[in-house]
Amino acid sequence: MPRKLSSYESSRSNLLLDQLLKAGLLTKDQIDVILFDHASTSIPIHEILLQRGWIKEQTITYFIHSTGLSEIKAPPTQSIEQQIDRLRQQQDRLKKAKIALEQEVKNLRQEKDILRQFSARQRRKNLNAVDYENRTAPDRHLDSNSDSLSGPDSIKWIG
Repeated sequence: MPRKLSSYESSRSNLLLDQLLKAGLLTKDQIDVILFDHASTSIPIHEILLQRGWIKEQTITYFIHSTGLSEIKAPPTQSIEQQIDRLRQQQDRLKKAKIALEQEVKNLRQEKDILRQFSARQRRKNLNAVDYENRTAPDRHLDSNSDSLSGPDSIKWIG
């Protein structure tokens, strides 16, 4: 279960976030995300800022020291091994996402093929129905000089 910040720690963290907001380095929406992440994981706020890539480590350190927040621990510098490990984890997540996207594309192509086949069957069915109607329709047509039918079954009046 995530650890809750004491009111002292909370006010200090909020002061840091307020300073970053005033400096135009964060938006209110980003601060909402940071606070949500912190509440659900209890990861320190400065680490969330680094993980999300919204603020550089040097900037956080500067704000902590220049605003009198030095009681908040400045983010430790990550070792090369930690950076490599973090990048490998990120790479693994990206590979999994790529595989999932490729599967989704494959599924969509299959659906497209099925729809194309269905559409072709429907067109053939419609063409067969029209062809059937044309074959069974009586061989009659309107005489161009009158409104009466002419053809083998019509009666012609002589007079």
